[in-house]
Formats: sequence, structure tokens, C-alpha cells
Amino acid sequence: AAITCGCFSHSSPRLTLRLDNPVDGPVVGTTVVPDTGDQYAWVDVPVALSGAAGVQDLYVVFSAVGTGLSTLAFGAVR
Repeated sequence: AAITCGCFSHSSPRLTLRLDNPVDGPVVGTTVVPDTGDQYAWVDVPVALSGAAGVQDLYVVFSAVGTGLSTLAFGAVR
């Protein structure tokens, strides 16, 4: 399974997907968001998921400020 995140960034931060707790919950996916250079320049960033099952809270955590999230799309890995 995978999630595609619509994001913008000014600093190429790491995007981490965590379950149940945004600080120390289990990590189920991670990637780097490319620097788009503009808060209105969104890119789709795919993130492969592993280790997630059942109904749980999902947290999208960025490693730096100056990053935004507009959409989450759930689907299969392509």
C-alpha cells in the first residue's frame, strides 16, 4: 500500500508517517519532500507503507517548518 501526499516545501524536509503518536509512534513510511521553492507550487510525493494494519491514527510529520500538506491519497504501490 502507499499514500501520495500533495506537499510544498522550502527546505526539502523529511516526511514521516507515524501511527498513533506523532512523536514516538511506529514509523510506517518516510520520504523526502523536494524543495518546490514556492508555497503555491505543490508536488505529489509517494510514500510506500509497511507495518500498518487495522484501524489506527495516522500522523504526517515534517522535519522542518516551511512545509505544507494539501492532500492525502491512499492506494496501491505503483
